[in-house]
Amino acid sequence: MRPKQSSTRTKKSAARKDKPAAPLDWSKVPEELKMLMQIELDRITDDMLCVAVKPGTKIRLGLFKYERDLILNEGVVGMGLTAEQLAELEAAKDPELRLTLAEWEDFHGYVASELNDCKDKLKHERLGKLFDQISDILNRHRESSTRKPGSHWLKSPLFPDG
Repeated sequence: MRPKQSSTRTKKSAARKDKPAAPLDWSKVPEELKMLMQIELDRITDDMLCVAVKPGTKIRLGLFKYERDLILNEGVVGMGLTAEQLAELEAAKDPELRLTLAEWEDFHGYVASELNDCKDKLKHERLGKLFDQISDILNRHRESSTRKPGSHWLKSPLFPDG
């Protein structure tokens, strides 16, 4: 038969639960630990905001008329799309692009190339907006087979299994 544990142990643990935790004094936390905590927080936030899509899934981006005209009329930007995609874009009443993540990455490079070589201020501004929209798509989506949730290039000492 098992002996009974002392009642003082249960009273101490109950007393601990009743006390509110003291607020953390950030001035006493070392800078290295603050930096590691921020890295871990950024990693968790990135994983939470990132949508996993199956390989081959097409992601839609609605376009304004001027963006469609930029894609159709600028040779370098249009090179990132197939003839079929260009024809669909030209015929569409409401212009949009539906591409896979790999196709978005390639198209992103074509837009960046044209953006870097652009001399016209208005065209540069419009290409920059298109570039930012594509960057947002690439930052918000990831292929489900490329990275497991919680995996990160930096192994955190706070969460070694992360």
